[in-house]
Parts: sequence; C-alpha cells; structure tokens
Amino acid sequence: MPRADRVTALLPDVAYRRWLHLRHLRRPLPLRRPRTFTEKVAWRILRDRREELAWTADKLLMKERVAALGLDLVVPRVHWSGTDVGDLVGVDLPAAGWVLKPNHGSGHRGLLFG
Repeated sequence: MPRADRVTALLPDVAYRRWLHLRHLRRPLPLRRPRTFTEKVAWRILRDRREELAWTADKLLMKERVAALGLDLVVPRVHWSGTDVGDLVGVDLPAAGWVLKPNHGSGHRGLLFG
C-alpha cells in the first residue's frame, strides 16, 4: 500500500472526503453550503444516514431489489458470494467471462477471469 494511502486511511471520514475533493478538484469542499452536484454528493455521503438509502450501497441487495421489480433489465448473475475466497474451491464457475468483486465498497477493481 503506498504511503499516502496508509496515511489517508487513518483520517476521519470528513477529513478524508475533504482531502479527496481537494486532491481531485483542486478546491476546498464546502460542506456547510454545497452548491455543485459533486459537493452535494459528498455532503450526502457524510451526513445522510437514512436507513432507506443503506441498501443502495450493497451490490448484492441492489441486484435482488432490481430483479424483484420484474422489469426488462439485464442483471448480471451472481455465481458465488461469501466472506472467504477459499470457499470458491469446488464452485462450478464458467470457464471465462466472470469477475470477482468485493461487495463492501466502490471503486475497487474487480478481477476478470477468462
């Protein structure tokens, strides 16, 4: 892990979000009066903890909810889910074209197989 990542991982959520905003957009993050879409998204990430929004951050739960709507949408198939990658031994996976992704965050690169 690069040194900057180790340091920023120790920051409280608000400080980390301010640092990200400054690093990528080259301007401070005004959390008291957000004006742009990006600023409002940052505010919501930090401040809006309503339970009815929590499911939107869970990839597996989101797929279940979308599938339950019965719309004509293509929802990628989940071949396996679990907490220990070692449990993948013996799982019947396609020979090609599948991705291993974490459910707990966004922006992580999945591993493409095949």
